[in-house]
Amino acid sequence: MKRSVIFRVLAILLLFACNSAVYGMEKIHWEQLVPPVDQSKNPFNTLPMEMKHNFKIVWNIHKLNVAGNMSENQERRANNSIAALEAAGVDVKAAVDNLIEFIRLKKENGSVLVEELNGKSVSIEGYLLPTEFSGERVVEFLLVPSDGACVHTPVPPLNQLVYVKFPRGVDNPELFTPVRVGGRISTEARKHTMTFSDGQSDVEAGYSMLAAQVERYAN
Repeated sequence: MKRSVIFRVLAILLLFACNSAVYGMEKIHWEQLVPPVDQSKNPFNTLPMEMKHNFKIVWNIHKLNVAGNMSENQERRANNSIAALEAAGVDVKAAVDNLIEFIRLKKENGSVLVEELNGKSVSIEGYLLPTEFSGERVVEFLLVPSDGACVHTPVPPLNQLVYVKFPRGVDNPELFTPVRVGGRISTEARKHTMTFSDGQSDVEAGYSMLAAQVERYAN
């Protein structure tokens, strides 16, 4: 076999190996970084379909009332919806209290990590926010789930941020370039001081990753 052909075959194999570094890993999505919440505690999931609309009205007006912005017309709408719900046998106060508790649990869940992911080789897609450079190449960055996250406060919850270290570096991309990252993920939190449009703040990423491959993709 000619030397040029051998080099060509080796190049193809090397390219395949690099791609396999990402595609051969378990692909995960951002919701898998968050422990599940018991959805049965959400009263919206237990109400009959015809009652959901009335309960949504009651809930939205409850929030306005808490904020001190409820009008007389909105109070009348709330009372009508409460009457309809109670006529159907719904304990409205208990349902509202249950939704308040469900929202509290979801908020607390933002600081809980999925320990089963620790040490796994995974790939995940997100947006790159550079934090450390080596020359013109990005060697450390935050991976965030949405374009624009971490530009304004409040920032995403701890379990929706991944600190990525990629010693080989990636060419300096534009801010929030969509990337596919593959590597070993760990539940090791890292803090970074970030500059926002409205000031500086410490941002804690719940997950860390030593990347084997970082590649751009068209979202």
